[in-house]
Amino acid sequence: MSQEPETRSTTPGVTTLRGLQVWMLATTLALTVAPASADEIQRLDEIRAAVESFVAAQTQDIGASRTIEVGNLDTRVRLARCEDGLRVFFAPGSLSGSRRTVGVSCPGPKPWTIYVSARVIHRGEVLVATRNLPRGAVLAESDLASEERNIEEGPSGYLTEPAQAVGKRTIRPLRFGLPVTSGALEDVQVIERGQRVWLLAQSRSLSVRMSGTALEGGTPGDRIRVQNDASKRVVQGLVGEDGSIRVGM
Repeated sequence: MSQEPETRSTTPGVTTLRGLQVWMLATTLALTVAPASADEIQRLDEIRAAVESFVAAQTQDIGASRTIEVGNLDTRVRLARCEDGLRVFFAPGSLSGSRRTVGVSCPGPKPWTIYVSARVIHRGEVLVATRNLPRGAVLAESDLASEERNIEEGPSGYLTEPAQAVGKRTIRPLRFGLPVTSGALEDVQVIERGQRVWLLAQSRSLSVRMSGTALEGGTPGDRIRVQNDASKRVVQGLVGEDGSIRVGM
């Protein structure tokens, strides 16, 4: 039976082919050395759980459905089990936003530190436009629909109830399907400065209506100054939905 011949070199400093293969194998083994048993290895699911718990505790609850996604951990990673408990912290510069970098360290006799990505997703019902709306459009209920969205994406100030938007005017165009925010709307003034208005004064047994002149503009719910046309007295009153001004008696 013939034996495989060895490849040798007679030149000083040149490694044989078989010697190179052995060296590469030894190097590979050295890079993958791990603790001897599973009990000595830090479980990756424990690291993930620690990151999820930490991020949840550090994230503001905004009353929406919240999900925390932890980035994949390399299954080839072999870390010594942390007997003194894992320490979790935000990496510098990662204190805000929905995407965070989280550090996990072990301060034990075999210390180590790794960094893991985490993403906080808040989902909730928000109002969206049911059609393309031009600037200056006064919103009706048919212009709005409720849909579940990731409310961490885009601008803040999402509206959730039609009453928050109906009757208000857009200050910029709104595209179909996009969330409606408070910053995109303004109240519509029902009273202009100098406008003739009705002043309403009511008590349990008496109701008085008189004419007046608005000294400033206002929207429903605003308190504005109005001059009584008969007495020339200036009073403050509450603007009603119908444009009348309610004053005290």
